[in-house]
Amino acid sequence: MIVFLYDTIVIVVSLVKQWWYSSFKVYIAVREVLKTVANLLNAQFLSLVTVDTSCPQVPFEKVGCFNDFHITSARPLPDYLFNDRDDSIDNYSGRRVDWVNWDVYVPQFACRCAAAAKAKNHTFFGMQFYGK
Repeated sequence: MIVFLYDTIVIVVSLVKQWWYSSFKVYIAVREVLKTVANLLNAQFLSLVTVDTSCPQVPFEKVGCFNDFHITSARPLPDYLFNDRDDSIDNYSGRRVDWVNWDVYVPQFACRCAAAAKAKNHTFFGMQFYGK
């Protein structure tokens, strides 16, 4: 829930930035208010949420971010193993993104990605666009 609220706040800040970029003072004021709300929400709910991010089936280590410019001949991770977002694509996993329980869904999704990558003998795997 906290991650979902924070992601929502980030999206709102992004929209505010786009729409009111010419009025920088308004953007800064709104951003500060949203940051304060996010901090209050985190302080209130942080102690209530415990998330297990381990993956006993396929232990993995986070190594950082990557850029994907969607150039077919130069994809950093060329195999699209599966997705949880689009059921019209052949590699749809049969599971939907759990937006409500995002903090539980993401570690489980990462674990499934690690297992799929290991099955294909890949050293790395990546996640992008909330469930792909």
